[in-house]
Amino acid sequence: GASDHKVTVTLPADGPDPEVAGKAFEVAVTVKQAHEKRVPALDDDFAKDTGEAETLDELRGKVREQLQTMAAEQAQDVARAAILEELIKRNPVPIPPSVLRRVTEDVLKSHYRRATFEAARAGLDPAKIDIEALGQAASAEALRGLSVEFIMMAIADQEKIQVSDADVEERVAEMARQAEKSVSRMKAELHKNDPELQNVRNTLAAEKAMELVESKAIIKDGPAETPAASDAP
Repeated sequence: GASDHKVTVTLPADGPDPEVAGKAFEVAVTVKQAHEKRVPALDDDFAKDTGEAETLDELRGKVREQLQTMAAEQAQDVARAAILEELIKRNPVPIPPSVLRRVTEDVLKSHYRRATFEAARAGLDPAKIDIEALGQAASAEALRGLSVEFIMMAIADQEKIQVSDADVEERVAEMARQAEKSVSRMKAELHKNDPELQNVRNTLAAEKAMELVESKAIIKDGPAETPAASDAP
């Protein structure tokens, strides 16, 4: 049930009211409810409750593997970013203005939709979104993305990287799973704007080119050493 307690509270000496600043007061407090946080015991029963393992040791092993996988993926992402930056630096690509403008507009629309959604969720006025800043970010993202795409396609062409029909089928099936659609429906949607599925083929070729570059790159505690597109073996 409820219980009464008396506690002494001392107000800050630099408080706004000099008459009570630094003074102590006795306050009556009624405790109506008290809760105790209980942490489950780390044992085999806990491991079973997670549905991931039968024993605590097995659960610890799985958690360790997951952390190691996450760390490896993060390291790969960092390495890939460094490689791409070095490739762009060594292989400046003249992007056609019309292409850059079109892609920038697409990226800007995506950024604006996301910014509008986040502003609404936070209770902010979407009209106050900094369009200029979004535009600069969209332009930089578009330029980087196009540069990487052009470089990867140049490497794929130079190295005669092949994308098989089986590769395309596997990727379309993967896209269908992610979109929770049937493969036939996903194919139909892709064929509307890309009858030969060339965009899928180009994406796969660029990914294979990136894998080739990564296998040749030398990562040090500094800029990644990567062969120029024209020097790739």
